[in-house]
Amino acid sequence: MSRSKNMKEQSSDPGHKKRAVYFTLRVFLAIVSVLFIRFRPLIILSGSMEPVLPVGSIIVLDLKERNPVREDIVTYRISRTLITHRLIRNEGMQYVTKGDSNTEEDPIPVDAKQIVGTVRICIPWLGFLFLFLKKHGILFLPLIILIHFFYQFLNQILRKEAVS
Repeated sequence: MSRSKNMKEQSSDPGHKKRAVYFTLRVFLAIVSVLFIRFRPLIILSGSMEPVLPVGSIIVLDLKERNPVREDIVTYRISRTLITHRLIRNEGMQYVTKGDSNTEEDPIPVDAKQIVGTVRICIPWLGFLFLFLKKHGILFLPLIILIHFFYQFLNQILRKEAVS
């Protein structure tokens, strides 16, 4: 069977476009899930890193980057609390950190195993919107709108397929 004949048969196959849409959706979901495995968004709640990371900013951590170098901004865990500060220096397998707007270094060095990730992106003040939506119990609203538009998009493609 020739290639052009095979392509004609695929385009006349009523389920071809539907399978292509679902395949694209699966690839998209796979990419998004990988991104959330590698990266994690957080909201800055204190002013210890201002002006670099203003209160209410969303930061994105690279969870794979757990061996920071001097001047990197890292997020580390103490008990159940996450802290985001700048790495000032290494002391063996420990790191000394400090908030940019703090006058003194953090009192306790951070072990390498406490580091959650390194800050890669900061989106100033966008976190306030998410905190507002969460506080008022409508955090799911943007998700519902996104799902609605995606459903409309799929519906439009499937209707075009039915017409042709």
